[in-house]
Amino acid sequence: MNITFTIATLDKGGAERVLTSLANKFSEDGFNVRIIYMHPQAIAYPINTNIPIRCINVDHFTEKHSIFERIINFTNRVFLLRKEINSKPTDLIISFGDSISVTMLMATFFSFKKKIKKIVSVRNNPSLNAGTLVRRLVTIFYKGADAVVVQTSYAEKVISKFAKNVSMVQINNPVKTLHKSNPYNFSEKKYTFLSLGRYHYQKRHDILLEAFKILCKKHKNVSLCIAGKDDGERNSLQTFINHSGLQDKVTLKNAVDDVYELILKSEVYVHPSEFEGMPNSVLEAMSCGLPCIVSNFDGIDNIIEDKLTGVLFPVNDKNSLVKQMENVLEDKKLRQSLSQNGFESIINNFDFDKIYNKWKNLINRL
Repeated sequence: MNITFTIATLDKGGAERVLTSLANKFSEDGFNVRIIYMHPQAIAYPINTNIPIRCINVDHFTEKHSIFERIINFTNRVFLLRKEINSKPTDLIISFGDSISVTMLMATFFSFKKKIKKIVSVRNNPSLNAGTLVRRLVTIFYKGADAVVVQTSYAEKVISKFAKNVSMVQINNPVKTLHKSNPYNFSEKKYTFLSLGRYHYQKRHDILLEAFKILCKKHKNVSLCIAGKDDGERNSLQTFINHSGLQDKVTLKNAVDDVYELILKSEVYVHPSEFEGMPNSVLEAMSCGLPCIVSNFDGIDNIIEDKLTGVLFPVNDKNSLVKQMENVLEDKKLRQSLSQNGFESIINNFDFDKIYNKWKNLINRL
C-alpha cells in the first residue's frame, strides 16, 4: 500500500513527532511511505532514508495578508498539493492538523484516476484553536474524509456538533516507552520542576512563573526549568524572571532534541496550558514516572485521573497551582503513588506499538 502523510511543518512539535514516528514504523513494516509538508522549516526528527520527503514551499498566513491574498494563497496551496499528491501512486493520505487537512481534502475533492482513501488527524482542542465560524467551515470539509481521528472524547463530542455523519475514531497519542520498569527515584535532581512546551500564550508559562515565585517564599531551594520553541513569549517570560529576582532559580531553554534527558533530571512535571489536544510532553513525563501536575483543560481526563495518575488544577488558577506544587513537593508518598500509577497508565494505554496497531487496524478497515 502507498501511504502519503501530509502536515504543515516538520519542525519541532507534538504532531510532527507523532507523524514521523508513525511514518517510520509504516515504512519498516513494508508500506510505501512518503511525506509532504507545506512550510520550508528545518526537519526536527529522524526520518528513515527510504521515505521520500517533499516540501511544497509556501509561507504561513499572517495578519499582514488581506482576505483576498489569503484566498489566492490558499487556492495556490490546493493546486500545488494536488499536483504533488498526483505525482506518485497513492492509496491513502493521512493528514495531521486543520490547515493542511482542509487543503488536502480540497485538493482531492475532484476524483483522481483511482479512489484515494483519506484520514484526517485532529491535533488540538477543536473548540479553542479556531473561531466558531472557522471551526464550522473546517468540520464541513471533514465529511470528505473516510475517517477522522481524534485524541480525546471531548474532541469527538465537539466535532460531532458541527459535522454530522462523520466517521470518527479515537486514538491516543503514542509514546515510545524507554523503560520496562519505573525509573523514577528520590535521588537529588537538577531541577525541582520541569515544563515542556513552546513559548506561546496558550501554554501559560506566565501562570507557572507567578506560582513558582510565590512558592519560592516558603521553599528556598527549589528550581524550575522550562524548555520549548520560541513562539513569541520567551522575552516577556525572561523579563518577569529578571524583575522577580529568579535568575538563579529558573532556566529557560530552547527546544531540546532529547526531552527524556531533561525529564530524568527533574522531580515534578508541571503543564499549565489553557487548552491542548493531547500533549505529548505530559505523556513523555509519565513514561519516565515523573509525577505530573496538569491544568484541567478540556480532554485531559483521557490522560489524567486526578490524584491517581496525576494532579489537576483549574485552568489559569495561579493559587491552586501553588497549592498543588507544594502538596506534591512535600508529600513523598503522593509523589511515589503518582509516579507509579502514571507510568503504568502509559504502558497500558499509550505504548507506541499498541497505538500503531490501532492505526494499522483503522487502515485495514477502510
